[in-house]
Amino acid sequence: SSVSSAPANEFEAFWRSVWWVFVKGWHVTEFALLFALIYAASRRKPVSAVLSLGYALFDEFHQVFVASRGGRLSDVLIDALGVLLAWRVLVELERPKPERAAWWKWLVGVAVGVLAVYFLAHY
Repeated sequence: SSVSSAPANEFEAFWRSVWWVFVKGWHVTEFALLFALIYAASRRKPVSAVLSLGYALFDEFHQVFVASRGGRLSDVLIDALGVLLAWRVLVELERPKPERAAWWKWLVGVAVGVLAVYFLAHY
């Protein structure tokens, strides 16, 4: 009996439309974590941001010299979204409770961030 390739083709079509969510979303996550870890060591947000973004720039520069890879400024901007997200979370956690933003403002912020990653990944 033969195995149909239809499910594989359907998955390939699905993956082509959503790969950026996983790949670029992971970049946002790892640079948010990098910022948070550097902040845990230094207790200085600006220092943490500069070191995290410096690493993002260096990594993209390095990829220019790797076969089958390429450095992209849009990837640095996606990494910067992770840094900004982590910075914002830390600011929010350090703020007294009565001043915290409404939940819908966070939802709008997340939606804008996802759209930004989408456009940076595709253009």
